[in-house]
Amino acid sequence: MLLATVTFTWFSPEATATTAVTINPSTGTVGTRVSVNGTIDTPDGAYVIRWNQTLNVTSGFAVAYNVNASFIVPQTVGNSTGRSVSVELIDNATGNIAVATFTLHTAYYIKTLIPTPPNQLQEGATTSILVNVTGGVANTVYVANVTVKDPANLTSWSLVSLTNTTQTGYGEGSRQYPADFGGAHTNYTGTYRVAFNETLANATFFVGLTDATEYKRFDVVNIRAMNYTAQPQELVLVDVKIGGSVVFSENVSAVGGVVESSWWIPGNAMIGTYTVTVSNSTTLGTIKSVPDVQTFEVIRALSSLGVKVENANRQPIVGVTVEVYNVTRVGSRTTSLDGRVNFSLDVGNYTVKSLVYNLLFNTTFVDVPSTLQPNITIVCPTYNLFVHVLDSKNNPSEGVTVSAYEWTSGVTQPAHSDVTDAEGNATLPLTFGRYRLRAYKDSVLLNETTIDLTNNTLTTVNCGIYNVDLSVFVTDYFGQPIPNAVVKFERKADGDYVEAYSVATGAGGSAIFNGIIGGNARISVYVAGKLSQTGYLYLDSSRERADFRIDGYVVVGVFLLEASQFFTLAVVLVVIALFLIILKYKSALRFFGRRKKTP
Repeated sequence: MLLATVTFTWFSPEATATTAVTINPSTGTVGTRVSVNGTIDTPDGAYVIRWNQTLNVTSGFAVAYNVNASFIVPQTVGNSTGRSVSVELIDNATGNIAVATFTLHTAYYIKTLIPTPPNQLQEGATTSILVNVTGGVANTVYVANVTVKDPANLTSWSLVSLTNTTQTGYGEGSRQYPADFGGAHTNYTGTYRVAFNETLANATFFVGLTDATEYKRFDVVNIRAMNYTAQPQELVLVDVKIGGSVVFSENVSAVGGVVESSWWIPGNAMIGTYTVTVSNSTTLGTIKSVPDVQTFEVIRALSSLGVKVENANRQPIVGVTVEVYNVTRVGSRTTSLDGRVNFSLDVGNYTVKSLVYNLLFNTTFVDVPSTLQPNITIVCPTYNLFVHVLDSKNNPSEGVTVSAYEWTSGVTQPAHSDVTDAEGNATLPLTFGRYRLRAYKDSVLLNETTIDLTNNTLTTVNCGIYNVDLSVFVTDYFGQPIPNAVVKFERKADGDYVEAYSVATGAGGSAIFNGIIGGNARISVYVAGKLSQTGYLYLDSSRERADFRIDGYVVVGVFLLEASQFFTLAVVLVVIALFLIILKYKSALRFFGRRKKTP
């Protein structure tokens, strides 16, 4: 099988392609997008697509032998029943050509020039009506009968001769409405229907009372109505409603039959659909066959509000909560590393509140317009934190380091530190907020507390473990004081105990520690150089004494004996004493026995 496969592959001829082409669609008008699919003879070769044997409309390179391309039908002579136009796929390398046929029809168009939405034409406005022909018969002047039917179903018309189609099949013309339409007008609100020879092409345009169909808060709605001429200077009522509630109303005098008014949309206007109505308010006033009624929308106009929070030194503050309120809260963000937050808000009046740990430090009122992107900077105030440090005896503590750490930043880097003076006072200028307040002496933590700094504040820190006194009494088995015992005071640090002080007991068996730093501690007693006993305690002003009874030792005069030695010696002494007593007793017996034998 392997030999057969190799033999087949060896003798197989190289694949080839023949130039061919298909198009889709194959019929249409000028402006139609046509897809071209085909093959050429040259792999990855260059190709050209030619229209009407004269115009190269696109080019490129095949993928292998395959061509996939598209083009837009250009201005070309056609006719109403359809003219056949060649579409050629040409292999540049070989010159081979594949041909498809596109049937080009004449097309008729009509449109009006109107403002870009949401702007719109108002009553009394004029507009241009444009007509044109594409794919028309060459060297022909087409005549268009342009008709306009207004909202009252009254039709007016105007004839226009288009430019000669020459060799491109294109001709165009225009008319001004209502000026070119004999007695026509734009005095009605509603849709006007436009036609090219009634059926060849159609379009519409709308005439309204307002200059736009959409507005945002703080925009001005311009209102105009025409042809109020029943009475000289007649009064006309203009009102604007939403949901049946009138939000604007005024009587306007029609000057020359023209009614003009305007409404400034307030910042608290409801979002939704509004109805504007213009009607006469004069006896025997104008009654139009098409009532002047129109709706428009007040929409949200999202604008960017940027807020930056910094301290008095112009440094950004991270982690501040910024809340934005209209009637209710509409947004809440937390400042990032650059101290900034951004809100996408509708146009309106807002209250911006800045908080740290739910502590309000700033309220700012801001107007957010639709045409600007306001940015505000909020400076977080700085206050003085006055700290008074007391020791275990309620005396001012000098030389104590007081450090304030921002609540969420941990205790690695303090926001500010100061050392207490002779009166035990320290001053820390700090940004509004919540802090961990720590007091240290010789790197030993004396106290930690939490404080909310919302103004200049005086606080007292009581260091109950600082400057404490401790008396350790060491006694033997019988409660007698043991002199020269070494007492070590070990303070707990990072989960372990570290020796802080060491004192030997005096003749009374006491070791005195004065003015030390307490806290979680372990007391270790060494007698005769050996660890004899340990004890654990929390040392503050509430505790001044610790007792250790060392049962393993007995003090005998000036000698310190191990209890086992003492009791062994005591037994020996008792035995000796008993032996001596027995000997004395036996000696006494012999003495009295001799006396009885003497006559």
